[in-house]
Amino acid sequence: MELAIQIESQGDFTLLKVEGHLDSNNIHLMENALSNATKLESRQIVIDCANLISINGDGLKLLFQSQVEMAGNYYLSLQNVRDEVADLMEISGVTHFIQMHTQAEQFSA
Repeated sequence: MELAIQIESQGDFTLLKVEGHLDSNNIHLMENALSNATKLESRQIVIDCANLISINGDGLKLLFQSQVEMAGNYYLSLQNVRDEVADLMEISGVTHFIQMHTQAEQFSA
């Protein structure tokens, strides 16, 4: 499955809905989406990962680098992260820098 990203302005925040596999072959799509999100009025960017099937090291690196570059200007968070993807993000240390909420947390609230 290819990577598809929809950008929506939700008033207080910008929502990026990610669907598919984020890897080296399509990382440029996420880079472009994050760049476009910073051009909108909101300073909060939420990445909806409900349909993110997998992410590799390049995708994790991009998320980390994006957080570092946006720090102080934008707030980046991950929502609805699947357990399999969340485990990888936790192991990689990305979650030390980016707030993450898993699908399980969403359903238990």
